[in-house]
Amino acid sequence: MYIPVKQQARTVTAKYVIAGGDKNGQQFAPDSQIQVFYAQTGSLNVANNTITYGNWQWD
Repeated sequence: MYIPVKQQARTVTAKYVIAGGDKNGQQFAPDSQIQVFYAQTGSLNVANNTITYGNWQWD
């Protein structure tokens, strides 16, 4: 029996700003984005014939 792996992608944006001083809150570099991928594996519960998925993990 084939049990599919669930996958999801999320986009994370980093914003670069100065903290403190006379330029507090000012941006000092352009924003950058990355995609983070997660996977969730499953296993078959033979007692009731259902698929149970574990926790999301970095992929």
